[in-house]
Amino acid sequence: MDLKRSSLNNEKFFSFTLSQKRGIFVLACIIFSLLTGIIVASSIDFEINEKQDFTEFQNQIALYEENLIRNHEANKKQYNNGNFASKSSFQSVRLTPFLFNPNALSLEDGKKLGLKEYQIKTIQNYLSKGGKFRKKEDFKKMYCINEQEYAILEPYIHIPVESNAGIMPPSGANKYVAKKDFLVDLNSADTTDLKELKGIGGGFANRIIKYRKLLGGFYSQSQLLEVWGFTADMLAKIESSLIINPESVQKININTATIDQLKQHPYLDYYVAKNIVKYRTERGKFNSPEDLLKVNLLYEGTFEKIKPYLSVQ
Repeated sequence: MDLKRSSLNNEKFFSFTLSQKRGIFVLACIIFSLLTGIIVASSIDFEINEKQDFTEFQNQIALYEENLIRNHEANKKQYNNGNFASKSSFQSVRLTPFLFNPNALSLEDGKKLGLKEYQIKTIQNYLSKGGKFRKKEDFKKMYCINEQEYAILEPYIHIPVESNAGIMPPSGANKYVAKKDFLVDLNSADTTDLKELKGIGGGFANRIIKYRKLLGGFYSQSQLLEVWGFTADMLAKIESSLIINPESVQKININTATIDQLKQHPYLDYYVAKNIVKYRTERGKFNSPEDLLKVNLLYEGTFEKIKPYLSVQ
């Protein structure tokens, strides 16, 4: 009897009432919610940390790009002597190269090349003190010429081969004089004439004539370097056989030419042609080719190249 009573008491001790069961269930839900919250919070904190780390990486990249831009702007200011891109908001300083001898660089030719005045004077000062460019690479050593400028100008640098000056020929010997077997007028020669020149085959002959037609004629031998594939070395071999009749150059009347006619020239593009016509329409006819310098987007170097083709009547 006592054993049965004890068993009943134990059952009562280990059993729960309905309210106790509800309390246990609520407590279990709270514990589960807390555990879930901790796990979720940890996950969110991990993601936030990852995001913060990625943001920091992005900030470092942005800072690096800003430094690059800042350095680039500083270099432009230095090489342009504080007068950068006055002709166009979207153009960087552009060189307009042609065949030149750096040992005989004049102020006028330097400006035509697109060099700044301080660069030209630095080069001339070097020459005046006895300096001399003996090979193309010597020009690269000038601190006023940066790598990008040298890369553009290098194909156009022409340093004549020095003769044996100072070596007296034997008595009675005749000095050697380069013989010109024939002369070719670049503005009238056909493919047959051009192929007679050293190193000029049918392909180059056709390209030269095609480009001559686009230009309206050549006014300088150095314009051959604008023909695709033509090099300064090739020009050096044939320049003594070339002549140019400037009267053959076809002129463009900038007071009557249309946008389509202007943009056909290799030295002009659609936007410059459009601004030339717009300027003429709004302000009247041009009095001289130099008036084109007032037109927006026309770089001074480009004007020097196109000037021989311009007419106002």
